[in-house]
Amino acid sequence: MSDNLPNAQKYFLITGASSGLGYAYCQVALDLGYSVIGVSRHCQSITQTLKKRDAAQTIIALDHDLSNQQQFDALIAQIKGYHIINLINNAGIGYVGSLATSDVNEQLNMLNLNINALVFLTHYFVQYFQTQGINGRIINIGSIGSFAPGPLYATYYASKAFVRDFSNAVNYELHKAKSAVRVVCIIAGQLKTNFLIKANHQQQTVVKFNASAMNVEQFAKCSLSKALKTKKANLVFGWMNKIWLFYAKIVSRKRMMHHCYSYQKQRFKAIE
Repeated sequence: MSDNLPNAQKYFLITGASSGLGYAYCQVALDLGYSVIGVSRHCQSITQTLKKRDAAQTIIALDHDLSNQQQFDALIAQIKGYHIINLINNAGIGYVGSLATSDVNEQLNMLNLNINALVFLTHYFVQYFQTQGINGRIINIGSIGSFAPGPLYATYYASKAFVRDFSNAVNYELHKAKSAVRVVCIIAGQLKTNFLIKANHQQQTVVKFNASAMNVEQFAKCSLSKALKTKKANLVFGWMNKIWLFYAKIVSRKRMMHHCYSYQKQRFKAIE
């Protein structure tokens, strides 16, 4: 495939595209002149809303529940034939609450989405980009929570630690193999989306955004612009997130867990 095609014939594949950060990334990709393939459980609505912004590019919405591994091959079958040059693995969910009182099936469902789907798509597109001669970027959405254990968010924080370490290791493999394909992990902090409500099992909880919570559209524009050009494996945005990262490096894990536990209790007043 030729990279000499106009941008409108080049596609971003973006998971978790129906709302929040994924939807914002679709907007940014379109603003950059590219076409978009959006994937989520209920994705059809984005076709009309995004078309109102950008009528020139192609917008394809695919309904797939990526927490279900049986849908992976069906997704690949649908996207074959499109000139995909970048992948954004954004799909992910959280689960707040103590492990002892949680629904284990919801925890496992989260791991399927946050880890298994990301590994599958990263593996597929590393091979695809290399065989097609595309200098593609695989952008995996991590979390500032990946740098410490997270009581009351234990499985989610652990899944994001996997995302970061996995992304960094694969990117290093590609670098040593002298491949032009790159895997970048965006370390996201708190964004002003409905992610936290979903993480608390749709309860009408009073969710407290901290002062450093970022506007999702601004974050998408800034993070994607840098991720497409950076030579770094990880990108951290926001002054509070950088302070948190520094703090995680200098204090004990026990102290970090105490801080995380207290922080989550304050954010979700309805927990336990």
